[in-house]
Amino acid sequence: MAYSAKADVRRYLPRSVVMQGENPTPHPRDPRPESLLDTDTTAYIAQADSIINGRISAIYDVPLKKSNIGGTVGYPHPIPFISAVFAAWMIFQQRLSGSERAISDYTERMYGVATQQLDNIENGNIRLRGQDSYTSSRTVKSDLWSIPPRPGTQPANTAAGR
Repeated sequence: MAYSAKADVRRYLPRSVVMQGENPTPHPRDPRPESLLDTDTTAYIAQADSIINGRISAIYDVPLKKSNIGGTVGYPHPIPFISAVFAAWMIFQQRLSGSERAISDYTERMYGVATQQLDNIENGNIRLRGQDSYTSSRTVKSDLWSIPPRPGTQPANTAAGR
């Protein structure tokens, strides 16, 4: 399941990229042909999601699960944002490199923001609500969250064995 949608990725792409369905019949006043198919967008989103999963897999169960946060069912913030920005950045790098400088600066700035947020998730500065974490709570002493022994590795506690 993708963390972001085609519409999310569209927000971070320049106008020169025309996604499938945006201009199916070019008009003389808007002659831009469609340059990005839905299958390509899906592939870029999948690549972005695999980067996210790879970076946070030591902290959270991946793929992340949708949860009800404030009445809205979805992935926790900022995961959809990071996924959309990473996908848009990859599209821009692979299809539009060397294009307008101002657009390139914006894309790079947004990529930097998304990368910083992903770093904050890895460092524990941002916690993902509704997700199963491998790390203990920062406000509670860690030995209160003891890990049960693996079955078969330690002898059973019996009255005769003590």
